[in-house]
Amino acid sequence: MKAIIIYVNGNVKSKQQAIECFGSCKRLGYDVMTMHGSTPDSMKIDFPYSEIEDARVRIFKKENHKKYLAKKACFSNHIRIWKHVVKTNEEVLVLEHDAIAVEKWDSPQYDEVLVLNMKSAMSRSIAHAVKPPDSAYEKEGVQDIKDSGSKLIYNRKNLYTGSYMMPGTASYVINPVGANKLLTALTNGWEQSDYFMNTHNINIKYTTPDYFILNQNNLQMSHGIL
Repeated sequence: MKAIIIYVNGNVKSKQQAIECFGSCKRLGYDVMTMHGSTPDSMKIDFPYSEIEDARVRIFKKENHKKYLAKKACFSNHIRIWKHVVKTNEEVLVLEHDAIAVEKWDSPQYDEVLVLNMKSAMSRSIAHAVKPPDSAYEKEGVQDIKDSGSKLIYNRKNLYTGSYMMPGTASYVINPVGANKLLTALTNGWEQSDYFMNTHNINIKYTTPDYFILNQNNLQMSHGIL
């Protein structure tokens, strides 16, 4: 499985986590490479997409411009990979620097996008109010996120209202069908990555057990501390 690790070049902590991610992937047989992620400074140029109506990122745009640029930078990284997936017509495993591989790849079947760290992501304290019940992880294999019992549901007033969202974007695999759907959805505007990747735009599945877990040290890079 081809995997791409996104990290911020020049940020010592991000690079160190990327090295840990890279090593865990190699030990389990992943075909892995790294990619320099965008930063708030690189997002001060024109961005060819507007925000979707009532987007969460519009709050940051008004109240914390550095955080807004950080969210835009994070989102732009995923766009770059989606375009690569469409161009090469091959699925890609997308990893952010804080992902750690814990299972070998055995080609689970999915439709468009598959979350690979659902339990780990939902175990973080910040997810306490939205996490699904423990029963969501009792059945092994590929599950539909709509059936998980997750309360991670888009609640702003636009096309995405009521849609189930990704529990972060630290580790997921996406195929050309899914990548093309997300790129097409950009005509409606962009939103922060895990809000944009919702069931209005794409079919989301998750796996049990996790293929990846999250590094215990959450750097919160997309929150503008670069």
